[in-house]
Parts: sequence; C-alpha cells; structure tokens
Amino acid sequence: NSQHPDADAIGDAAARNSLTFSISNLKQVISSITQDDADESRGEVRVYPNPTSNELHFQHTTSAALYASTGERVRVIRDASVMNISDLANGVYYVMFDDRSTQQVVIQR
Repeated sequence: NSQHPDADAIGDAAARNSLTFSISNLKQVISSITQDDADESRGEVRVYPNPTSNELHFQHTTSAALYASTGERVRVIRDASVMNISDLANGVYYVMFDDRSTQQVVIQR
C-alpha cells in the first residue's frame, strides 16, 4: 500500500524503518494553533495552561478579573502574570481583561 510500499519500490532499509502514527482530534489541534496565532497578532494576552488546576499564567503582566459561569467575580489581579485558582471548584470560567476582552478557561482536577 502507499503508506508502506514494498522494499523494491523504495529500498530495503526505508521499508524496515517506516513509522505510521495517527493524530486524533486533528481538526481541534489545528484550530487551536490557528487561534493562538490569531490572538497574538491582535495583541491579546495568552492564558495558559487551559485546562488548568492550580494557577493561570498570562503571557504578559496584566490586570484581569476571573468570573464563574454564573457571572460572579471570583478573582482579580493587578499587574501580575500569575493567578492562583487552587481553591476554586472545577468548571468553566471567564477571564476579562481591562480592554473588556474575555477568554474562557477550564479548571479541571
């Protein structure tokens, strides 16, 4: 087959040393990479890791508020690059920056 041609077609060493792998959720991975590139080009602050369990890190020092999915403000940071979220429950939260832009984050333990 085309993934593993016979040794006569490509040479014996290449046939014995081939590797096949699969990437699940490739569309989601590509979408995520594209979104990160678009965010950086618009000057947005990157929030990572996402999902997270104990801390949110920001690409640049920033001021922001973290809101629960209910709309309740649960955290505020000023001129910081890390937000401690270790005491918050699992769930979906929203980071709102001073420019009113928002990013969704997931707390998952």
